Amino acid sequence: HRLTPTVGNLEAARALSAESVRGGIRTAVHVEVDTGMGRSGVAPDEAVAFLTALGALDSLDIAGLYTHFPRADVPEGRAMVERQLEDFRQVAEAVRAAGIDPGILHAANSAAVVNHPASHLDMVRPGILAYGLMPSDAVPEPAGLTPVMRFVTRLVHIRELPPGHAVSYGGDFVTPERMSVGTAAVGYGHGYPWALSGRGYALLRGHRVPILGRVTMDTTVFDLRGVPEARLGDEMVLFGRQADETIRASDLAALASTIPYEILCGIGRRVTRAYTKTGRRVGIRSLLGTEDGGGS
Repeated sequence: HRLTPTVGNLEAARALSAESVRGGIRTAVHVEVDTGMGRSGVAPDEAVAFLTALGALDSLDIAGLYTHFPRADVPEGRAMVERQLEDFRQVAEAVRAAGIDPGILHAANSAAVVNHPASHLDMVRPGILAYGLMPSDAVPEPAGLTPVMRFVTRLVHIRELPPGHAVSYGGDFVTPERMSVGTAAVGYGHGYPWALSGRGYALLRGHRVPILGRVTMDTTVFDLRGVPEARLGDEMVLFGRQADETIRASDLAALASTIPYEILCGIGRRVTRAYTKTGRRVGIRSLLGTEDGGGS
């Protein structure tokens, strides 16, 4: 696919070099410098020696140098970001002084794109921001930012339950009165968090409908008392917009005691992806494969 890999240790670089030689290609790489993330990459004082060794390997071309900020999303992290950025600039200068072109310099993740314009350098790396979502509540939302992803399902069963009837595993919810309930075709097997049991909600015909009892593997039961006009096959929005109401991934994350990233990454392969452009469906991907959208 001609992707550009990143390297942060010589073992990986040597393996990549050997594969490139075997394939008869040259591979452009970006090198990570660990200025404070503590996850991967080379130490700043080892960067020049590392890039020198990297430049001597066959079939590899240094195309970029980068670092990553662990606390760019919170005000108390500003001093750390500034220190990391200064360390990274010094590394880039030392690399150039050694006669090595570091290529593209980049550091800004989604939070830094918004909070730290000095870190934009040659390019930025918006992750969750590209979905129209914010990395945390501490980051001010840019004007005009719009979520571009919806997670939806369908109402597959509607029934009336008498008072005192338990709902879902464990019987955590018991109907306090005769009430209409609806089952939606979504559960933790699709990536809808079990932690939303008894506390989450979805949108149905523009109304928020609460989850009753526990989220199960393939289905979840909702309270339909506020939507008497609900019908089988109705769209239910788990996050996204419907009519004048919106549920954000961050709303679900707060209810599930997690972060929006986990909500997005947790949506499994069983969930069909429909891709749209300017409101028109342009592609579909499911467990059965991919196909052109051919619709609106």
